[in-house]
This record gives sequence, structure tokens and C-alpha cells, in this order.
Amino acid sequence: MLNELLRAACKGSNTMPVNLTGLEFTLSMNGSGSAGSFYKAIDNDWYYKLSYPIGNGTFCYESVNEVLASRLCSLCGFLNAGYELVYAKIKLLQNEYLVYLCKSKNYKGVGENRVTLETYCTLNDIDHNNIANLSNKPFFNDLLNMILIDYIINNRDRHGANIELLLSANGERLSPIYDCGSSLLAPLQYNKERIDSYDILSDGPVNNYLISIMWKDVLNVLKSYGVKVPVIDLGQLQYSDLYCAFGSDSYILDKEIVMIKERYTHAKEVLNS
Repeated sequence: MLNELLRAACKGSNTMPVNLTGLEFTLSMNGSGSAGSFYKAIDNDWYYKLSYPIGNGTFCYESVNEVLASRLCSLCGFLNAGYELVYAKIKLLQNEYLVYLCKSKNYKGVGENRVTLETYCTLNDIDHNNIANLSNKPFFNDLLNMILIDYIINNRDRHGANIELLLSANGERLSPIYDCGSSLLAPLQYNKERIDSYDILSDGPVNNYLISIMWKDVLNVLKSYGVKVPVIDLGQLQYSDLYCAFGSDSYILDKEIVMIKERYTHAKEVLNS
């Protein structure tokens, strides 16, 4: 009943779209994250990212998942990109659309340089297939936290360019957790049959740069390093405003919330025992 009321409130909303038609969305840009399937734009210190276009003016919901993942990270106390959901009018490839997209602030500090973990490992002759080779790095614990979040949201796309380090004269740090869009149910797009039949405790395989493509192996490695799941109240996870981005297909968000709860519970059973 509550979710029905939330959907009704969204349908009756008079929210006006933000006009972002002056921004140029491209697949490759010098900004937060990596080039790929998602169109991005930059405006001063803000980075904007679209969900995947799936035709006929329809976009998938990776942007919603970015916001949901950021809120989960904050609840766990993990530094993240702080994505916000934006309803906007945009121009993409000469066409105008009304879409929900996400935005985040530039998190690079003065004097810091971005480098992907993939490049970092190559330049420093580090075999990334054995995460122990990174265990002496100052960012290692943050890296483990990111991997834990990726398990909970079933992130399918944590390749080497989706892990970023910030380097400066003061040392090395992991970028706030970002690029979590290809997680939860987003890779299934709007295929209801696939969504209804999907195993929300799926063990993989997924596209992971570190440890393994199978989540069971990932959890075992996290356990070997003594990683614990933060004890949080998932009832405090804010998502009611995100229903507006789904319209009549908001059953997807219902299932994503269940997915987070079940994967969180499973990770806690494995790692906190």
C-alpha cells in the first residue's frame, strides 16, 4: 500500500525538468568514471551521466542505481561519489529527451591526479589477479569496502578502469565509490520475464577486475582479510523518491530493494560469523 501511494505521488508531481540542453553528452570525456556505454557531460564541477539508451527515447535505470548505491555506501559509512537524481530535458545526438539522470560533484582534490587501478598495476608491475599484492597499499581497506558493496548490489562491471586512484605528493587514495550503475537489475533492462526469473542471490559470473568473477570466491577472500559487514538498519535506506523514475514499471525498484536486503543479509551471515 505504501509503495502504491508513493507511485501515485510521483504521477501527480509537478516537478519541472531542469534544462540541460546546453550540455554536450558524449561517450568519452575527461571526467569522473571511464568511457563506455553511458553518455556523460560536465558543467563546472558537476558531472552528469545518463542511463543506457535502449531505443524509442527510452533509457534504462542505471542512474537510479547509482543514487541507490551511493545512499547504501553512506549508510555503511563508506566514502562515495554522492550521486543525486535529476529530472531534466537534455539534447542527445540532435534529439531532445525528458529523462532521469544522475549527477555527482568533482571529488578530485587540488594537486591530485586520476589513474585507473588497471593502469596503476601495469605501471608498477603488480599482478592484480592476486589481491594480496595490493595489501600493503594505504587504500587497501577502502578497496575491500568497495568490493563488499559490489557484492551487495551485484555489480556486474567493476573492470580495471572502473576503479580509480587519486595520486598526489601526499600519497595515494582510492576514489570515492562510483560507477555502480550496472548493478542490481539494470543489466536486465525492462525485460519483465528475465527480471521475474532472475536469482537475486546469483553467484555470478560478473566482470570483476579483482579476486574472481564468482561472488562465492570474493566473499571467501574478504573473510580471509577479516572484512565485516557494517551493521546498519536498511530501513533507513532512502529510496521513496526514486519511484518517480520508473513510472508504471516501478515493480523493478521493489525487487531491487529486496535484492539489497537479501544480499546484505547473506554477506553478513558469511563475513560476520
